[in-house]
Amino acid sequence: MKSGDYLNNVEVTAIKSTNSYLIVKYNNTYFYLNIFNNTHIVGQKFNISGTIGAIDSKQNFFNFDFQNYLWTQNIHQQVIDYKIDAIETNNIIFLFNKYIVKKFNNELIQKFIFHNYLPGDLKNTFNSLGISYLLNLSGLNIFLISVFLNKTIFRFKKNIYLKMVIDVFLFFYLFLLKFPLIITRVFFGIYINNFGYLKKIKISKITKNCIIIVLLVFVQPLFFLNITFIFLLVTLIFFDSKNNNSNWKFILINLLKATMIFIPLQIYYDWKWHVFDEFFQLLISPFVFVCYFLTFLFWWLPNVETFFIFLKNVLINYVHLFSYIDICWNIGHLSPFLIFLYYLFLYALLKYKKYLILRIAIFCSFTIFILFLNRLFLPEEILTMVNVGNGQSIIYINKVKHVTILFDVGNGQGFGKTNAADLLRYWGINDIDYVFISHNHEDHYNGINKIKEEFHVKNIIKRENTQSEWNINGLILKTFKLTKQKDENDNSRLIILMTGKSNIFISGDLTKVGEQQFINDTNFQKLIKSLNIDLMIIGHHGSKTSSSDDWIKLINPLYAFISGTDHNNLHFPNSETLETLKNNNIQYWISQNIHNWTLDLQTKSIFDLK
Repeated sequence: MKSGDYLNNVEVTAIKSTNSYLIVKYNNTYFYLNIFNNTHIVGQKFNISGTIGAIDSKQNFFNFDFQNYLWTQNIHQQVIDYKIDAIETNNIIFLFNKYIVKKFNNELIQKFIFHNYLPGDLKNTFNSLGISYLLNLSGLNIFLISVFLNKTIFRFKKNIYLKMVIDVFLFFYLFLLKFPLIITRVFFGIYINNFGYLKKIKISKITKNCIIIVLLVFVQPLFFLNITFIFLLVTLIFFDSKNNNSNWKFILINLLKATMIFIPLQIYYDWKWHVFDEFFQLLISPFVFVCYFLTFLFWWLPNVETFFIFLKNVLINYVHLFSYIDICWNIGHLSPFLIFLYYLFLYALLKYKKYLILRIAIFCSFTIFILFLNRLFLPEEILTMVNVGNGQSIIYINKVKHVTILFDVGNGQGFGKTNAADLLRYWGINDIDYVFISHNHEDHYNGINKIKEEFHVKNIIKRENTQSEWNINGLILKTFKLTKQKDENDNSRLIILMTGKSNIFISGDLTKVGEQQFINDTNFQKLIKSLNIDLMIIGHHGSKTSSSDDWIKLINPLYAFISGTDHNNLHFPNSETLETLKNNNIQYWISQNIHNWTLDLQTKSIFDLK
C-alpha cells in the first residue's frame, strides 16, 4: 500500500497504545495514528477509514527522532483524516490488557509486571539522573531472581521439568506483552541457559549472546537498528567470556572496564554524562530489585493499592536523594569517527596486560585529547535561529570568549519546549551567561524552565528589567524598550548585539506602532545609522503588523532571519513583509518548520544547521 491510498472501513488490530498515539496492524502492514488522550487497548479491533500518508515528524535533528524510532519498529506509514470505530473484540491479548488497565493503575505494577510506562513521578525521577534503564526488567533483576530460584525451587535435579514448565509460562507471558525487546532479550538468555543445563552443554557467553542476537532479529527484523544491538555488539567485543573470577578486585576492575566501554555510547546518544552514574547504579539497583521482587510477589493480591503507592513513594524519595550530589556534564555530539578512534585505542590498551596504572593514565590522556578534538570542530562564533515554528529562540555562542547568550526561549504551537535546551546539549554547553526575554508572550519564554533545569544560568533578564546596556566579556549589548504599551508586543525589548566584527539587531514582536515611536527618536536613529547591521531578526515572525518600510530602511540590515511558518490559522511570514524586504534588497531566510539558520559571525556565511 502506498501514500494516497484510501482505507475504506477495513478491520485493524491495535498492537501498541500510548497516551498520544496508536499503532494498528492491517494484514502485514503497520500504521501510526496520532490520537490525543488515547485510551484504546492493545489487542482491540477497529473499523477504520482514512487516507494513507508517509510519516513525517518534522522535528529538528537534535530532538528525539520519533520518525526513526517508528521506522525501527517497521512502521513507515500513518492514517490521516481517519474515522475509527471500535468493534467487539474477544481475543486473549485484548481481554488480558483490558483487565490490567482496569485493575492496575499503579506505576510499579504497570512497569515491572506489564512493561508499560505510566506518565508520572517515577519515570521523571529516574530520567533526571539518567538511570531510567534501571526500571527495565534487566539482566540484574533476572540474575537475582535466578539465584533465588536456583537456591530454593531448583535446588534438586528432580525439579528440572519444573524449569521447563516455567519456561513455557514465560513464553506465554511474552506473547501477552507482544514481545517487548528488553524483556525478550533477557528471557532468551534464560531459555538458552536452561537448554544448556538440560542437554548438559556448556554454552559460552559469546555464543549465547550471538544466539540471542539471531533470535531477536527473528522476532524483530529491524533489531539491528536499535540501540540495544549496539550495546550487545560492544559487549561481545570487549568483555572476556572465559574469565568468571568473582573476587572483589576482579569485580572492581570489570566495573571500571564497563564504565570505559559504555560511557562513550551513553554520551553519543544523550550528549551528556552523569559523572556518578555507575555509583548511583550500585546503590539504587538493589533497592529497585527489592521493589521489583515485592511487586512480582504481591501484584495480583486484592486491595494492595495503598501498599504499592507507599512502595512507589519510598523508591522515588530514595532515588531523589541522589539528585543532590548528581553532577551532569554536557559533552555534546561526538562524531562517529572519534568514537571509532576511542574504541580502537581502548581495545589495544585492554589487550596489553602489563603496567595497569600507566595504561589508565595514557587512556585518560587520550580521552581528553578526543574531547578537545571534538570541541575544535565547533565554529568560533555563531548565532542560530532555532526552528521552533511560530515562536522565537535565538542562541549566540562565542567559543573564544566562552560566552553563551539566549535571546528568547520560546516555542510555537506543535513544538515541544525543549528545542533550545536540546541544541545546547548537542553543542556541549553547560553554562549560559545571559537569557534575555523580550516580552511576556508564551511563544518567547515557554522553554525557560527546561533551560533552568538543565543548565547553569547566570542571569535572566526579563523585559521589566530597567538596565539598558551590558558588557559581557567584551561584547556590548544595548537595549531599548517602550513602557506601558497597551499591546504587549510593543513592550518588546529591542536588542543590539555588538561583537566588534558584527552587529545583530533583534526586534522581539514590536509592531508598526512601536516601530514608529523609535523612528521618531533621534537618539535611536543616530545610533542605528552609526552601525552597519549585519543581521536583523524580523519582528513578530514576519507578521504584516510589523516591519514597515520606514523601519526596514532605518535598520537596513545586510541579512534577515524570520522565525515563522504556516501552522493552523497562523500564516507566517506575511507576503507583505517579504515584499518589503525584497524592495529594500535584503536577503532573508525563513525557518519554515525545518530550518535552523545559522550565521557564522567570523566568515559572515549563513548555513542550515543539520
